[in-house]
Amino acid sequence: MMEMDAINTGVAPGGLTNRTEIRVLICYLLNAIGEPVPYNFLTDKLSAEGIANYFELCDAVATLEENGNITALVDSEGKKTYHISSSGADIAATLERTVPLAVRDKACSYIIKLLARVRNEKENDVIITKEKRGYKVTCRVVDMGKELMGVSLLVPNEACAKTVKESFLNNPTETFIKVTEALLDHKL
Repeated sequence: MMEMDAINTGVAPGGLTNRTEIRVLICYLLNAIGEPVPYNFLTDKLSAEGIANYFELCDAVATLEENGNITALVDSEGKKTYHISSSGADIAATLERTVPLAVRDKACSYIIKLLARVRNEKENDVIITKEKRGYKVTCRVVDMGKELMGVSLLVPNEACAKTVKESFLNNPTETFIKVTEALLDHKL
């Protein structure tokens, strides 16, 4: 078993407490996901899940970038995303088994879920407007720039409006299917 050498504050039972394992996990995630991952997903989000300590995750990302194992891309808004380099992919392939399977699976599924949410936010619209008798929430399902469906709801307060927004953005496809089934009066 690897010796604990990382700060373990905020790490859930079964999380990573070894710096090498944390670096390997990041390489594994970027290699497995196959698309750029925002910096905050690799640091803030994974630490919030208790996978590893926030400061250790930040240090791991910096070390991997410095060593050329991962590469930063900066978008037009100045936000950093990371993708795996060939040396990072080699690390992932060679050492992935040093990270417990449960941790790899939890981290990977969590990151994929977050990336899907980001895509949903980019590809679909939710507009919340204050009305006389509450809040109007308009949810639009968009595909290739074309609106497939738009639904507006009047809810009593801002908290309800935010709940509708979150629920829709977590799975706009499900909303589209359920509304379509209701309107067509049969299952799709």
